[in-house]
Amino acid sequence: MAAMACGCGFVPDGGGDDGDSAGADLGPLVCRGERYDVDGRDDTGCEAEDLPLQDTPESALAFTLPDVVDKARDNPLNYAGYIFGDARTHDGEPAARPHGRPDWYRVTAEGIGDPQQKMGACLSVVSLPDDNQWEVCISEAGKTVFGTNQCLLVAGGGGSVCVRPASQPDVGGPFYVRVRKLAGSNTLSSYALYLSH
Repeated sequence: MAAMACGCGFVPDGGGDDGDSAGADLGPLVCRGERYDVDGRDDTGCEAEDLPLQDTPESALAFTLPDVVDKARDNPLNYAGYIFGDARTHDGEPAARPHGRPDWYRVTAEGIGDPQQKMGACLSVVSLPDDNQWEVCISEAGKTVFGTNQCLLVAGGGGSVCVRPASQPDVGGPFYVRVRKLAGSNTLSSYALYLSH
């Protein structure tokens, strides 16, 4: 049996993954790269791809919030993100990704923005299953670690939370925002991240 065109292959029983397993005894499906078998079915393979890879501060997706409150200029910014997970083995580390990889964002806030609010990140998981539990964190300017009260949990099926840096200034940055899934069933639905300053 040839490897599926969806970024997966079958590991032949008793052998390594040759990507073109023609033997009669096929072992488990292995997802390649950043592909995920979200629905858990062999016939659809590893149907979802989670790119860009942004699972560390160094690979964070960068956004700039301008010094103008203007949605047309991305302040505030609404972003739909995805974190896929599955019960399959992956060909790269980590091999087990039941809740996928975290998403990191590097946010630069220009000027004072909206004087009525501080720099903040809000996570909404209203379209995700009720059994999901997620976390959003925000750092102080220029830091990649999170202090006390800089991370909040939110449950799927209708929840949203907002986090803000604990200290001033809340302009400049960069501020690092991390979103991660902690528990629950897998889905192809997105989370919503709202960034403002």
